[in-house]
Amino acid sequence: MAAHLFILYFGIMSLITPPIATAAFVAATIAKTDPMAAGWTAMRFGWASYIVPFLFVYSPALIMRGSITEIVAVMTLSIAGIWFVCAGFTGYALRVMPLPARAAFVVCGILLLMPFQASSINAWLNAAGAALGILLFFWELRKAKEVAHVRA
Repeated sequence: MAAHLFILYFGIMSLITPPIATAAFVAATIAKTDPMAAGWTAMRFGWASYIVPFLFVYSPALIMRGSITEIVAVMTLSIAGIWFVCAGFTGYALRVMPLPARAAFVVCGILLLMPFQASSINAWLNAAGAALGILLFFWELRKAKEVAHVRA
């Protein structure tokens, strides 16, 4: 099942991956902008779609193969990891982030996305990513409140 989903996902990804990028090119035509720039932007925003097929293969719990505990753990880690990396890539979590914070968010997300079923060391990496993620989230929450307080 994971192999079939892997192939299906990458077939669908041709819609946003240049030089094919049919969906991005149609959107660029409608918006009257550069098609290749739209394709590269679509790839940047759709990065998580490139990771999910690999997660299917290395974490079968994502396709509901495993115990309830494992399925919930893998889903939680995957969603959190994707959120942290997306926040790092876009530069915004709860506020506009400086470059060091963005890099920390990306590192945290990558640590959370390591499939703990593949290796025992990955469970430790997940734990480190979770601890870093909690610290980063509360740090960003504090900084966002400071920014809101200054604006008020």
